[in-house]
Amino acid sequence: MPYIGTSPASELANLDINGQKFILDADADTSITSDTDDQIDIEIAGADDFQFTANTFTAQSGSTIAAQALTATTGVFSSDVTGLTLNATGDTAASDNAAIGYTSAEGLILTGQGSTNDVTIKNDADADVLEIPTGTTNVTIAGQLISSDGSEAAPGICFSRDNGAGFFSAESASGAGSNSVNITNDNDATFGVFCFDNGRFILNDATTVNANSAGGITVQQAGYDNEILALKSSDVAHGQTARTETDTFGAFRKYSATQGGALLLGWNESITSVCLRGESVAETDARSTSAEAPVRIDARIGGNFVSADNNIMNIEGASGHTKFIFDSDGDFHADSSSTTFDSYDDAQLARTFDLSHNRGIIASKFDKFISYNHEKLANLEIVGREEDGSPNHFINVTGMQRLHNGAIWQQYEKHENLLNAVYELAVEAVGEDKAKDILDKNDVKLLSSTNLLN
Repeated sequence: MPYIGTSPASELANLDINGQKFILDADADTSITSDTDDQIDIEIAGADDFQFTANTFTAQSGSTIAAQALTATTGVFSSDVTGLTLNATGDTAASDNAAIGYTSAEGLILTGQGSTNDVTIKNDADADVLEIPTGTTNVTIAGQLISSDGSEAAPGICFSRDNGAGFFSAESASGAGSNSVNITNDNDATFGVFCFDNGRFILNDATTVNANSAGGITVQQAGYDNEILALKSSDVAHGQTARTETDTFGAFRKYSATQGGALLLGWNESITSVCLRGESVAETDARSTSAEAPVRIDARIGGNFVSADNNIMNIEGASGHTKFIFDSDGDFHADSSSTTFDSYDDAQLARTFDLSHNRGIIASKFDKFISYNHEKLANLEIVGREEDGSPNHFINVTGMQRLHNGAIWQQYEKHENLLNAVYELAVEAVGEDKAKDILDKNDVKLLSSTNLLN
C-alpha cells in the first residue's frame, strides 16, 4: 500500500515513547509502561500485575501465572507454589538444602540439610511427626507407627533380609491372637512365634490359647524332645557336653518323648546338681497326718489322692533301677544290698552303736564283753565317715535293719539251742514222757530237721 511520507511500520520501528504509558484498551486501564529504567510494567484493569527486569519475569502480589507447560532451569518463589502435582525428573545432590528428586530406581527422593535434622515431616499443627537426624540413617517417630495387622506368613512389620520375620497382630475370639502382638521368625505359618496376649506370653503357638493360664508363660515344643527350657551362666563350664552345652546348669525337658512328664535336669562342675529348697517364715514340730513342712511332695492320680498301698515316689540307684519306694500307706521300701553280718555277734554290733554315741543309754553289766568299736561299725558301713576318714553317727538305715535281722536270728538260734539243752536235761532228770508234758504245759515246741517233736 502506498503511503504519503514515512510508512507506519518504519515509524513504529523507531518509536521512542520515553517512559510514557502505552495504552492498549478502550477504557485506558490496560497498558505497558517503562517509566523506571530497565523495567517494563504490565498494567491490567488498572493494576500492575507483571514486571520484567533484566533476566527476570515477576508476577506481582495477587497475580498468578497459569501455564499448560512451564520450562525453566531454576525457579525462585517468595510465596507458596500451588498446583495439582509437582513432578521431579532428576536426582537430588548431597549439597541440596531441601530438594525433591526422582530416579527410575529410587522413585521420589527427599534430600535435606539441617543442623538438627536432614528431613523433618510435620503435621497441620506444625508438630514434628518424623525426623531423620542430620548425617544419619536413623528415623525418629514422635507418635505411633501404625501398620497393617499382617500374619505369621506376612508380618505387618518385617525386615529386608527376610520378609517372613517381623511383627504382626491378630484378633480372634478363640485363638491366642485375641488382641495380641506376635513376633515371628519363620514364614511357613507353622512355627517360630512369640505371642504376647492379654498378659500371657506364648512361645511357638500363635493359634491356641492356654485356657489354664490367665497371666503366665506357655511354651509349645511341638514334636521336639530336647531341652524346652535351658538355664545358662558364663561362670559355668562343667564340660558335660555329651549331655548338654557346657554353660547350661539347669534345664527342663520331657520325661517321655511320647507320653510326657517333666524332667528337671541340673549340671555341676563338682557334685550337687539339683537342690530343692523351701524357705518358710514359720516352722512346726507336729507329727500328724495334717502336719506341714517347708518342702512338700504331693503325688496325685488325675488330681485325686493315690489309693491305698500304691507307690507315691521312688528313687533310682545303680544302673537306673529303683532302689527306694515310698507308698501311700506310709511304708518305705528299699532294694538293699545282700550284705549280712553273720560272722559277727550282731547284738554286740547293735550295742556298739549305742555305746559309740552314748546318748540316753543305760549301762549294762554285759557291756564289758563288747569286743567291737566305732571304727568297726564304719568298716562294716553301718555308720558313715567324715571327709577326714573318722567315723561318724550317720546311720546306714538299711544296713542297721539287716544288722537287727541278723541279731534277731542269732538270738533265735541261741534260744532254740538253749531250749534243746533244757529239754535234754529234763529227759535225763524226769524221763521223756514227763519232759514232753512240761513242754506241752508251757506251750513250747521243739524243732527237728523233719517235723515238730510235739
